[in-house]
Amino acid sequence: MERSSEESDPVARRKDGSATTPDDPAAAPDLDPSWVEAVRRRLIAWYDHHHRPLPWRETRDPYRILVSETMLVQTTVAAAIPFYHRFLERFPTIDALAAASEADVLKVWEGLGYYRRARLLHQAARVVVERHGGTVPSDPHTLAELPGVGRYIAGAVRSFAFDQPAPIVEANTQRLLARWLAIQTNLKTKPTQDRLWRAAERLVPPDQPGRFNQAFMELGALICKPTQPDCPLCPVTELCQARTLGLEERLPILSAKPTLLEGRELAVIVTLTHGGDANAPPQPQSILLVQRGSQGLWAGFWEPPILHLDGANPAERPTVGPQPTSDDLAKALNALVGLPLVFSEISPSARVSSSSPLVTPSAWEDRNDAPFQLQANSPPSREPRPRRTRRSPADRSSIRYVVTKHRMTLEARQARVASPTASPPAANVSTATPEPRVARSGNLVEARFVTRDHLAALALTGPARSILSPWLAAVR
Repeated sequence: MERSSEESDPVARRKDGSATTPDDPAAAPDLDPSWVEAVRRRLIAWYDHHHRPLPWRETRDPYRILVSETMLVQTTVAAAIPFYHRFLERFPTIDALAAASEADVLKVWEGLGYYRRARLLHQAARVVVERHGGTVPSDPHTLAELPGVGRYIAGAVRSFAFDQPAPIVEANTQRLLARWLAIQTNLKTKPTQDRLWRAAERLVPPDQPGRFNQAFMELGALICKPTQPDCPLCPVTELCQARTLGLEERLPILSAKPTLLEGRELAVIVTLTHGGDANAPPQPQSILLVQRGSQGLWAGFWEPPILHLDGANPAERPTVGPQPTSDDLAKALNALVGLPLVFSEISPSARVSSSSPLVTPSAWEDRNDAPFQLQANSPPSREPRPRRTRRSPADRSSIRYVVTKHRMTLEARQARVASPTASPPAANVSTATPEPRVARSGNLVEARFVTRDHLAALALTGPARSILSPWLAAVR
């Protein structure tokens, strides 16, 4: 269990019980030049034999490094790699990124999460092109003025691209520093963060600083893990104060994670039917989507109409009540999207039929670092199932996802529209400057029926990608 800074010992003690003092090199080994040199030498030697061949380590292009480091903020390496390749394939240069629309950038970023990063990266590219002739600046002050470039990203670009001795403090390196220096205060406090940055500045060498910083982060990712660190495999284990004091399992000290707030939502999958005859029932040809406004969660993204039922409401959706009737939903949907819809059917049950677009659990990659994680929430089965067997949509009544500090249960119902007053399917969908077609309501910008062919061009929210997976699969 993690301890708070108030619970930690004010004086560090070795395994034999003897105390360290502020003047003791063991309390601040980064002030000892011989200790610093030993850490540098051992760490780089280890890195040369054990580092992973990551794609952004094969370049000194500051633009590509800026892209990779922006993606890696709050995202694992494994999750970022395919997005890194896809992003650079679409925007191979900073000029190409600067010339793109925000909607195009978000579409390519779709699925990686934390979309504010994509917007800031796009803004930074435009600043570089407009003010710096398309060249990412190497000056630390100018670099730090770019949108989205904080101290960590600036240090990464400076050391990896320009070989400048710039420090790096991020999730992996701050954990190493906390253990190497036996820091027994909360890592999230400003005094502790200042202490970590001072130590990182002393450690980064004037020669090959980029190589050292890569080694620094790599050791935290592969060996000095958050729990159960592999101390016997660590090249710096003999120099680690936490190891000497027997604190390697207790450090670092972090704030307790807040309890997630629970909430319930209801997505209504509205399809527009047309064609067919008495012998062949009409088939859904298009689906109703709404575009979220420019503020709040998933700003500018598209999704089916989603209503808030009860509990937490992080997306600020309109509330329809915990147990809405079909009439309640019809009124709420028309008020939400501003279309004169006449529903031929609204499923009265939250249980999803086998033809529903609700997706199976395996269709969304569950990542701890993503802003949206899908979890199964299925009704109990009467028959035993083989282990690892994928459940069909018929076995699902809802999905669960985590966003920001909330855990949401998203139920689903189906609705069909067969009305001459309903808006026709959109002939064209532009992700650059969509033309509003309906009255605006709440935090929504637009509502329209979209055909399968145009669905893949839109940037969808995390829940929408799960619910609309079959439509997306049909056009890939």
